[in-house]
Amino acid sequence: MPYRMLEELHNRRKEKVAVLLTFEHLVGIILVVLPCVVVSAGLPLLVRAPLIIGAALLGLALTLDVGGMAIYEHLLWQLRGQLRMRMHGRIITPEMLTGTVQSERRERPLAVDGPVQIVRDPRQRRRRPPVPKVSTPDALTPAPLRDDPLAEPQPAAD
Repeated sequence: MPYRMLEELHNRRKEKVAVLLTFEHLVGIILVVLPCVVVSAGLPLLVRAPLIIGAALLGLALTLDVGGMAIYEHLLWQLRGQLRMRMHGRIITPEMLTGTVQSERRERPLAVDGPVQIVRDPRQRRRRPPVPKVSTPDALTPAPLRDDPLAEPQPAAD
C-alpha cells in the first residue's frame, strides 16, 4: 500500500542515519544534490565539486530545525499564509476554523421597516422614559439664580 509507505517515511523523519544527520537531512541533501549532479555533468571536476558540495550544504541547511520547524517548512507556511490572505482577506470567519459546526443558513440582521416585526402582548404596557420637549429657544436658557432656594417663586413681571 503506497499510503503506508508514505506514513512510514514521515515517522522516520527524525531518525538518525549518521552522527548529526537525520533521515530528513539526508532526503534534503539528495533532493538538492541530485539535480546539481545532473546539470553539472559536463563541467570540469574543479568547478563541479564545489557546486555539489555547496548543493549538499544547501540541502542540509534547508532541513535544519529552527524554532521547531525546518527552514523549508517555515517558507512553505509563510507562502501558504500569504496566499490565504490574498484569497480570503484578513478577516477570519467561522467557516475557516477547523472543528466548528457549520450552519446551513447564515443569520442576517432584519430591516427595521421590513416585513418581520416584534410581537408584543397588548395587555402589557410598555414604559418609555419621558422625552423632554423643547418648543422655544427660551427653554434652553437657564433660570436666574435666587438668593433663597426655598422661597416661593415670584410671578414673572410682564
